[in-house]
Amino acid sequence: MIQDKIYSYFERNPQLKVLFVFDGTRDKLAELENAEWKPEYRFVVFKDSKFTIKYNLTHDWQEDKVVLMFEGVLPPHKNDTSFLLYGEMKANAVYSDENYISFMHQRGIRSEFAPYIARHISELQLSKYDKLLADSYKPGIFSVDICNRALLSGYLGATKLLDWSEMIIRLTCLYGLDSETDRRSIFVKLLCKNADAQNALAEKMKEIAGYDMDIMSAVPMKRFAQSFKYNAITQGLPVSAADDYKEYKISDSSVLQRLNSLLEYATEHPGLSEKFSKAVEKLADEILEENIIKWYGSGADYSYVNDTLGSLILKSMIEERAFTSPVQANAKLRSLTSRFFDKSALRSVIGFMSCVFSMYEKLQSIGTYTLRTSLDYIKKYTEVFYLVDTYYRKAVNSFSIINQSLSIYDSLLSLKKLADEKYAKECNLFNQEWIRCVNESGEELACMKGILHQQNFYNEKLKDLNVKRVVIISDALRYEVAVEIMTKLGKDRHSANLEPALSILPTETKYSKMTLLPYSSIIYNSGAILVDGEDLSAMDKRIAQVKKYEPNALCIDYSELMKLSVAQKRELFKSPLVYVFHDTIDSISHDNPQKTTQACAEAIDELKQLIPMLHASCNVANVFLTSDHGFLFNDMDFEQKDKHKIEDSFDERKSRYYITSDSAPVVGISKYPMENVSSMSCDGRYVAVPNGTNRLYAEGGGYAFAHGGASLEEMIIPVLYSHIQKEGAKPKVGVTLVDSMLSVVSSRLKFNLVQKEPISSEYRERTIVCGVYDGNELLTAEKELVLNSSDIYPSNRVFSIELVLNKATSGGLLSLRIFDVEDRLNPIIKANVIDKTLIEQDF
Repeated sequence: MIQDKIYSYFERNPQLKVLFVFDGTRDKLAELENAEWKPEYRFVVFKDSKFTIKYNLTHDWQEDKVVLMFEGVLPPHKNDTSFLLYGEMKANAVYSDENYISFMHQRGIRSEFAPYIARHISELQLSKYDKLLADSYKPGIFSVDICNRALLSGYLGATKLLDWSEMIIRLTCLYGLDSETDRRSIFVKLLCKNADAQNALAEKMKEIAGYDMDIMSAVPMKRFAQSFKYNAITQGLPVSAADDYKEYKISDSSVLQRLNSLLEYATEHPGLSEKFSKAVEKLADEILEENIIKWYGSGADYSYVNDTLGSLILKSMIEERAFTSPVQANAKLRSLTSRFFDKSALRSVIGFMSCVFSMYEKLQSIGTYTLRTSLDYIKKYTEVFYLVDTYYRKAVNSFSIINQSLSIYDSLLSLKKLADEKYAKECNLFNQEWIRCVNESGEELACMKGILHQQNFYNEKLKDLNVKRVVIISDALRYEVAVEIMTKLGKDRHSANLEPALSILPTETKYSKMTLLPYSSIIYNSGAILVDGEDLSAMDKRIAQVKKYEPNALCIDYSELMKLSVAQKRELFKSPLVYVFHDTIDSISHDNPQKTTQACAEAIDELKQLIPMLHASCNVANVFLTSDHGFLFNDMDFEQKDKHKIEDSFDERKSRYYITSDSAPVVGISKYPMENVSSMSCDGRYVAVPNGTNRLYAEGGGYAFAHGGASLEEMIIPVLYSHIQKEGAKPKVGVTLVDSMLSVVSSRLKFNLVQKEPISSEYRERTIVCGVYDGNELLTAEKELVLNSSDIYPSNRVFSIELVLNKATSGGLLSLRIFDVEDRLNPIIKANVIDKTLIEQDF
């Protein structure tokens, strides 16, 4: 814009050689020094002596049209002979800002704004402000407020016209972050020259903060940040007499509403939320969270929880052994979660603690471990106890990603150790009772009635089916991990059913995996097996084996499958039966037991993508997912005294079993004739396993992640059957509003929702959005929530939601509306809401 005006000077006066540009405010230099100039023009910032300039004008630059910039210098009077280049200036021309009347005329600005435009013409003609205001130079749109915002936006370095909320958030960051020092200096320098912008900003800050603020003071945002932090945290609480910060208390509900709207805006802003949080904490570091806890307690219903306050609350929950009342503890965690910033470091902490509390809750719900039959133990495991395994696994995984520099880390470590010990103890006790029941019943595990047996998988699930089938055998896919996979599949429209099966003993890959293939006989052969007389360790041998029973059947390793193109995969799965061998959990966990939980997560991701791909891209209607065995996992060190040493002779020994010909009883060990616990034929061999979950001393270790024994975690394997279902045949889960009386207090609405049904073969996930309305006007930011819990207990399918009003209401009843994201016309829940914020203003 300025460059075009400069060109016009030379175009109107062909004799002009030098145009003097005085940039007293240093705002023109930024626009001109990086501009591209026409070939005959030379842009020069005066830095040399006048003699150098004079020489160049008469020699090196005599053919150029020179634009000579004086940075930080105001234009001299036209008769000021003391100016160092007075003669050259008088012989040429001086650039002057555009006439404000012409400026207004060109942009259609009404005459009432003339005084304001006249005061700011030098800035408004700069291209950056012209761009910021381009959409505002229209009849009925332009205003002093918009223009002030544009100038302040420019001072803050923004390239778009900011609203006041974002401007105040950026201003807080400007004064609260050390990284903003240079930008802050520029802002202050520019603002001090603009009284209109100062007054507009001070007025807006008073509207939001509730008090007069000297915007040009050294630290203008400090008191604002202190008041903001204090009221964001304590606004819903009656003032304590002991509270030394009560002078900051805001009682005006309209001011609180604006403060809450600002907090909501900052929380939702993708680029500023984390910076704003850090800036407030630094500026308001004298508002100590430990004092607030001392005055109001760790159980108070704080409206906003920052990381420091959250750490103190969570630490107190650990110290007070909140896990002994896990239902109430989890409810408190859910409530806290809605009050953190999205990027809070405590979200991983909440995840860890929630999993620990959920594990305790499941253990409390189980009751006695003394059951009547072996089948009762399997039922108890597949209905309830598997969740103990799940929550422990997820707790360990969540703990692994917690930042160790957190002040609360030592407390979390103590909770982790308690959870490790509790899980190990209860898992051992439950499995001791299972083994005791099996032994007392005299029932042969390989012949137990009422459950599918691993060795019968092909005959009962695959044989004589005249349809295409794919079988995925995922090594060490524990039953509870398969439940999570089914949950992930629940959002898809195909149907998935899961049933348990009982594996053979020992629960070791080289023995149990081959029983899932078609066979006529399996013979134990000194630490190995022969299937129909063949060693099937190699993939080509397995392919030959399945072809004996189904001529066009195939086998392939998962890693090789994923290298194929889509066309190659489609060709492969034209076969009527394909076995896919998947080995993520077992291979990673044996190499590095500390990565067991990550291996499970990786396997879940791989399999939840593989199964839908087989349906959608490869036209496979029937997919089976099963496993050779499960596993035990304890994220703790096993001392030598904890490892059971044996004196029996053995063919083979691992940490969870050994194979021996010695039938003599051993304390703490159960021995089973091999043919009674597997499909393997042998000559006088016994599979010996520790009772419960104890480990044997064995060469090569394998203690934290282990399998081979007879615990339910190792023996209960999943058989997940997924098949294509007609579009829309499986309904979405329902949702119910728990609260009967809803009210907005200090601009906040808090309520709870229950997911009616767990994700299962019968129901798929639902995504909802929630908002508060006044008539048809949305008053809050919408909150989106995915209902995808597979937990069988309704108390664990409760979701706490908090919505903050960001607009003024007209009074009367408001409305909470909850929609399915796929139907924004018809709310699935609509409930009246009383706005008590308005009532508060009357007192």
